[in-house]
Amino acid sequence: MHASADAPIAALAAAWQLVDHRSTAATADPLVLDCARRLAADPAGERAAEWVYGLLSMTRYLATRADDATAGQVAEVLRTAARALDGPPCDHRTHPCESALEQLDFDELRLAASAPDVVLLGNGAHPELSGDPETDAGTGYHLLTPGGRARLQRSYEDGFADAPPAAWTCRAHLRALARETLGPLTTARDRFFGERRTEYLDAECLRPDGTWDAARLAGVLRSAAEGEERTEDLGLWAGRRFVRGPGAAHERLVLFLTVCHSLDRAYPDPPPSVYRELRPVLQSAVAAVPETCPHGDAHPGAGAGLPGGAGEHLAHLFAPESFPAPKGAREPDAWACPRNLAPLAEEWLQWCDTWDEAAEDGYGEDDD
Repeated sequence: MHASADAPIAALAAAWQLVDHRSTAATADPLVLDCARRLAADPAGERAAEWVYGLLSMTRYLATRADDATAGQVAEVLRTAARALDGPPCDHRTHPCESALEQLDFDELRLAASAPDVVLLGNGAHPELSGDPETDAGTGYHLLTPGGRARLQRSYEDGFADAPPAAWTCRAHLRALARETLGPLTTARDRFFGERRTEYLDAECLRPDGTWDAARLAGVLRSAAEGEERTEDLGLWAGRRFVRGPGAAHERLVLFLTVCHSLDRAYPDPPPSVYRELRPVLQSAVAAVPETCPHGDAHPGAGAGLPGGAGEHLAHLFAPESFPAPKGAREPDAWACPRNLAPLAEEWLQWCDTWDEAAEDGYGEDDD
């Protein structure tokens, strides 16, 4: 249906409703440009909202079929109107345009949500990622080629896709995605490969003057939760203090077991920035193991196999005067026995090798 520039608003509105993703430029552009011209002539006038409504009615065409020149002209006109119409509230109870705006139904608003910024004033109304890496990667793969984009366009027109290719490739949309991705990517890069800062734990694990306090460390370790980044930091803090050494034998035992406990609590597997720095600590405990010892098979490992929580057993070992003995508590010499520490160190070193192999293969973690 064609409508002249002098047609009444009802006829124009009927014509606007017929313009969609199937319309040709020959049919749609005269209506689009006429509507844009009317809005540009009086962007803050009483009928301005009617022309905005007209352009919104034709969003599906503008988002999918219009060429850059037409879409760009419409966007500029809408920007001008947005600036002109922006102002303080007025005292009018109603406006002449409201009857036309009331006809703006939900479907038109839904269509507007998938239009690229070149149409909708650069406001973030863009398709969202699905959250499934394979689905999102598939969309990106199809956007790489003309044939892939044509396939996405057909999927959109058939109702199987939420947005046309033009919405995905809008520069404003890509900028927003890049900004949204940069934060988590930077955090992940620093966590996996950056230098982890652990100085903040000094105030929690040491006395105010910076001297050793096993009871403070025991309290922090006992509250360490599985999977928290802070638990990884605690292992690094202990490992760094261990390497600086020498320290008393009990202090070094406490620090070594804190390292092992932090690895045991890590979920998912600790990143390279953590376990690679802890290798020297683990390697220090690899030694010749005597065939026999006074403890027989009563070695506690890092406490994970003891009744109750490992943190309770370690806290009692670290500072028995501050933390009561839990059920099944072992003697300090059983913890410090080479037959306890060496196998424990070797097991974690094997896990470090496994994590390295997985990282080199690109999986980032063990996949058994």
